Amino acid sequence: MTLHLLATGTLFKGPEQRFSKSGKTFSTAILKCGSGDETSWVKLVAFDQTAQSELLRLTAGDTIAVQGAVKISTYEKDGTARVNIDLIAAAITALRQPKKPRVDAAEPSSKTQARFAREAAGA
Repeated sequence: MTLHLLATGTLFKGPEQRFSKSGKTFSTAILKCGSGDETSWVKLVAFDQTAQSELLRLTAGDTIAVQGAVKISTYEKDGTARVNIDLIAAAITALRQPKKPRVDAAEPSSKTQARFAREAAGA
């Protein structure tokens, strides 16, 4: 039985691209879901090229939604049972798109320069 999950949260650790032993690429990241005592940590792994490229364009602190197959296991640390959540990402969506780099407005485009030249010639 495969369990599918839709998780939303903030990228706690920025994505990293890695290589398998066979040389194929995959990407990983850590997603923080919730806050305070209700915080869950989800380890993300993306094998699909589309999911990888979407994940790799994001940075720590970006808010995302991730959908995919999940594996949940438990482990014990310092006498306390903890939950380990691994999600194989099939689709990743940025909930707030990263800012696009600004274009320096001091340099007018060639179209703007041509328009000014036409206006000056006609005046």
